Amino acid sequence: MFIFRPKKFHISDFWSNTLASTIGTIVGIVLTFGTSHLIEGRQEAARERHIALMVIHDIDSYCNLVESTVKKLEEINSINDFILDYVSEDSVEIADSTLEFFNEKLFVLHDWKYNSTTQNIFNSNIEIWQDVSDKNFIVYTGICFDLMSAIEKEKEKYSSCMDQAFVSYVTNVEPVLTDDTSLRQDIQRTIQEADVKLALYQLSSSLTIYKKDLDFIRSLNEKNKKIMNISDKELRAIFKDGNVHTY
Repeated sequence: MFIFRPKKFHISDFWSNTLASTIGTIVGIVLTFGTSHLIEGRQEAARERHIALMVIHDIDSYCNLVESTVKKLEEINSINDFILDYVSEDSVEIADSTLEFFNEKLFVLHDWKYNSTTQNIFNSNIEIWQDVSDKNFIVYTGICFDLMSAIEKEKEKYSSCMDQAFVSYVTNVEPVLTDDTSLRQDIQRTIQEADVKLALYQLSSSLTIYKKDLDFIRSLNEKNKKIMNISDKELRAIFKDGNVHTY
């Protein structure tokens, strides 16, 4: 009886070594590219988070800066309104302290100094935004920066009005004042100047714009925090005392 016995498949040492080498190479390539891709992904995520932290902190800082000044301006504006309504009426009694407050604050320009370096960097370098995956974050941030620029322009407008008001006072009011001129008379004469009155009304208008824009900026930046999963506690820890801390 004929029995078929299959021949044993034998791989020569050459092909055995070649196959092992090829498999090793393939595995090495897969591991290399896989590891590189993983590292690159982590680096991109780190860059994205760093960008988000810097932007969100910059916007928050700006809001805090402007809001602290707005509180002072609101107090001044309330006195301005009171003076404009009543100081021209001799029958209305106004406390000396109110007149003195108005006189002391009239030409004091309460301002804030904003370092726009971060904003300028992100506005001028579109490549930075390529590291941010969420487009809503980019849109919200762009709107925030635009509103911040609008506030700065409004501040310049108010400053220009105040400068012109001071020039009008020095030119038209101060020369006619005498030792016998009372503070009330001084103020009555001062607020009749068109440029002074314009500056007082401009403050009220600017405050309305400041507060409206700040509220919108705040709301958009809160959305940014949720998008990027960044908390106020994390921001305070990293930017403690205005300095960047990595521990």
